[in-house]
Amino acid sequence: MKKIKLLILYLLVCLFLNTQIRAQTPYIVWQKSFGGSEADYFRQINPINNNSLLITGNIRSNDANVPNYHKYDDAWVLKIDTAGNTLATTAIGGNKSENISGLIVEKNSILLGVYANSTTDGDFYAIPDTLRILEWLVETSLDLSINPTKAMVTKPIHPNVFEPDGYRTSFKANNNHYYLYGGYNNSGFNLPHEFAYIAKINKQGAILWERKFNETGFPMPYDYLTTAFVMPNGAIIGAGFTESSGDSLYKDAHGKSDAFLLKYDVNGQYQWHGLFGTSGYEILWGISAFSKGVVGVGHSSNELNESQVYIVAVNHEGQMLWQKTYGGSSGEAASYVCADTDGGILVVGNTSSTDGDVRNKFDNSADIWVLKLDTEGNIVWQKTLGGSNSENGKGIYPDGLGNYYVCGYAYSNDGHLTQNYGKSDGWVVKLSSLPIPKPTITALDSIICLQPITITASQAPATFGYRWNTGDTTQTIIINKPGAYQVNYIKWGDTLSISKITSIEIKPYCKQFALPTAFSPNNDGINDRFALQQNQAITQAAQLTIYNRWGQRVFSGNAFEGWSGALPNNSPAPAGVYVYILTYINPLSGLTETTKGNITLLR
Repeated sequence: MKKIKLLILYLLVCLFLNTQIRAQTPYIVWQKSFGGSEADYFRQINPINNNSLLITGNIRSNDANVPNYHKYDDAWVLKIDTAGNTLATTAIGGNKSENISGLIVEKNSILLGVYANSTTDGDFYAIPDTLRILEWLVETSLDLSINPTKAMVTKPIHPNVFEPDGYRTSFKANNNHYYLYGGYNNSGFNLPHEFAYIAKINKQGAILWERKFNETGFPMPYDYLTTAFVMPNGAIIGAGFTESSGDSLYKDAHGKSDAFLLKYDVNGQYQWHGLFGTSGYEILWGISAFSKGVVGVGHSSNELNESQVYIVAVNHEGQMLWQKTYGGSSGEAASYVCADTDGGILVVGNTSSTDGDVRNKFDNSADIWVLKLDTEGNIVWQKTLGGSNSENGKGIYPDGLGNYYVCGYAYSNDGHLTQNYGKSDGWVVKLSSLPIPKPTITALDSIICLQPITITASQAPATFGYRWNTGDTTQTIIINKPGAYQVNYIKWGDTLSISKITSIEIKPYCKQFALPTAFSPNNDGINDRFALQQNQAITQAAQLTIYNRWGQRVFSGNAFEGWSGALPNNSPAPAGVYVYILTYINPLSGLTETTKGNITLLR
């Protein structure tokens, strides 16, 4: 029973400590820009394994050292390790524009959904030039070492769909369930209607079933899915917006545009849908499951185009749990949401505000904004990332160890950024809520005869500096006095992050004087005087006094000149043992000190 109680106590302590760690605002471990002289972007970040991450986006630069680059906007795939080092990279495209709409990392490969304008050249095999804007499935190896088009057959999903009548879709998958989602318009994109569209496909791109929500409705609907989440059981929940009204399916409409959620089970059976929002405009750009149901994120704006982050949470039956807005006075939007490994909610987007809910922002330009919420939508912590130009956050991945990897794009080369290759770069930031490591100190533990010594602190984490109690800010300092020396790691910027202090006590140890134990004043030039030896320790005047065995003073004078062995009447002092007293100024403390001992006079 006692062991069980101890185990329970241990688990509770671990839970408490883990909660405390996750509740503190994370600090930047490292940040890195990728790209070239043109506009390049990151849009998604996913783990491959415990040691590497997959980032996707768009590459427009032909000088970014990305293999297989074609023209205009190519789809861009980058593999990095957890230190931000590039492991592999490639582009996918042709002579027009491509975009990776979704991906899944599987056991031995990566399956990408590529929304492509190039359909007759580059990485896409020739099909009739009348086809435009198709969703393709592209499979490549985990290390990206195989050209994507040669790894597996590149597959167009809708080979018989023509623009302008057709599909605008993205790809989403989970646990061997593969989906397309988006919108479908069968009368030209210029007409004001759109059907929310979901199709289940297999890995080869064949459609298993497809649904167009309220396809027979009147008035014709305008619904569009901007994002989706596939549950482990294969059910899919789409999210986006609706501008529909006048139909019983939209009786809960609130304003000009409502946040829209739609769920089908794995077999395509309708489960539920919901409209959420205010009297203004709401759009969802990200969706995720969390412990209490589903949460969608996006933005809410009014007639003046003033926007804030908008978040709505529903239970597993689609009933609203809560909805909230976050931000300040200058505009915000959220792009992505996922569940943290401790049950909380992680949101990433951008903010231009310096007031309201926004804290510690670089300036009034657009910065990446990361929010950690509890399951009720309360802010646990938040962090802004950026510089004096514009940044936007597009994805975040929590590794379960207290680290967060954020991706997006950046135009700045100051603030939290140290590099910009031109226009916008893909940007990755590693955050950590783990305790900042405590420095260690390497040094001698004493000062020998006032010789300066070097004290060195251990290497600080990336983006951190040093703070000594001497005022120094370098890793190594040189000291020449004893005492307590302290150092910690420190980082200024968006927030002040400080490690615990490490101290070392430097103790004085210096043989401050050298006096012989005997002398023989016989004028042979060897040891003729009893005197203090000149050294680096005692450099100021010192007084030497000599007494005989009866306590009579026989000499008093400068210790460096010393005693010649003569009595005050200049007659030779008899051989024997005498007592000396040396008075001097301690060079380490600056205090006057006295020492005494015996000296033997030999004749």
